[in-house]
Amino acid sequence: MNIAWRLGGGFGLIIFLVMVMYGIFSWETRQISSAYERSSRSIEESSLAEKKVNDLKRKVSALTELENKMQLSLGAVQGAMLSNKTKIESDWTAKSKKSPVEIFIKDTGESIGRDIKNGREWQETLVAGDQEIRAAIAEIDQLWRPRHEGLIDSLSALKRTELNWTLKVANMLFVQSSLGELLFEDISETPLEEFKSGSIYTEFASEVPELKTALEKTAEANKRLYNGVDELDNFAFSSEWEEARLYYRDVFPPNVKTIMVELDNVINLENKILYQQSQAARILDAN
Repeated sequence: MNIAWRLGGGFGLIIFLVMVMYGIFSWETRQISSAYERSSRSIEESSLAEKKVNDLKRKVSALTELENKMQLSLGAVQGAMLSNKTKIESDWTAKSKKSPVEIFIKDTGESIGRDIKNGREWQETLVAGDQEIRAAIAEIDQLWRPRHEGLIDSLSALKRTELNWTLKVANMLFVQSSLGELLFEDISETPLEEFKSGSIYTEFASEVPELKTALEKTAEANKRLYNGVDELDNFAFSSEWEEARLYYRDVFPPNVKTIMVELDNVINLENKILYQQSQAARILDAN
């Protein structure tokens, strides 16, 4: 009997110990499961946060890239203007070509618009700004003409040379002196012909048809002046001063005027180009 009770008590104790151990194991398992679930949620939340951060970084990077592209493109326009390029080209020049803003909106802008308050209004403002830049570039393209470096200075110097020579002829007549020192041995030595054989005319005659036309129109007047000074010298040699003054009046002022008018036409044309360039620069600065 004692053995039976002892055996029963031993089995009961074992069962009790097993139940206690099971309880402890279950409790620990639940703790581990709970910790695992919390850890999993944390990892998932961390992953989502990382995705959001990466998405924000990508969008910020896209905005920065857009800003850089716009600055580079507008800088290229300014550089082309300063370098006096024949034609101004940019990302907004061709109507069929997508601008940096249009590319941005298609690739990233719409998703950014969904992320921010008043996103639609923000996109509309961006599009409106893009259209303003395109319109400004189109206006610059219409205005822009390359200037011809040195042309105005050379033509102005040619005008001064012609006028000074004409005044010297008049002065010689006034003091009744020989005009020998004002004679040209050949018409190629006259200022106009020397200009035609110079580097400025050679460089720009094909680019500025008005320049070539002006020099062609002045050829006959220049020939009359070239022959006229010989005739005046003959009058001076014969002391026919009154005849010389009348001849000077009839020949020199009208032919010199013809030359001045033609040269001024080209100078005015070039000044118009300079004015248009300044207008183009103001349009660019305003954007």
